Amino acid sequence: MQSLRAGLSRSTSKALHDPLRVLVEHACQEKEEFGKNFQLVEVRFGTAADIRRRSPRVWEQSYGLALEAVRSAVRRIDKVGERPDGLMVLLQGLNAAEAQKAITGMRMRIAEVVAENVDPELALLDEAAIQEWLHGKIAV
Repeated sequence: MQSLRAGLSRSTSKALHDPLRVLVEHACQEKEEFGKNFQLVEVRFGTAADIRRRSPRVWEQSYGLALEAVRSAVRRIDKVGERPDGLMVLLQGLNAAEAQKAITGMRMRIAEVVAENVDPELALLDEAAIQEWLHGKIAV
């Protein structure tokens, strides 16, 4: 995963096995067949490039702390996937309002744990953006 954080090209990272993508595809099927809710949250770190340029070691440490902070802020059934300058979080069984509460918790936990200002931007992806991400039309 270190290579993902270092910023591999989209084609290289796409070739890697992505368990989160498989889980999101399954969640989409369950939503269509059974009406089961899920939300996908994109977490981007706005200062990632600056921190990486200044000190790759500090970026690795900050990214690792942010990853653990997000994992500790969500439930055991939720899944966190790594991306070059951020994370993707699958929130299973939640509607948009419930997901906003989870986003608040993730944001607070990152602020508590990560000393470096990683400028976290957390956003729910709508259905169209999820489909584009699944089909490789957008890189998140």
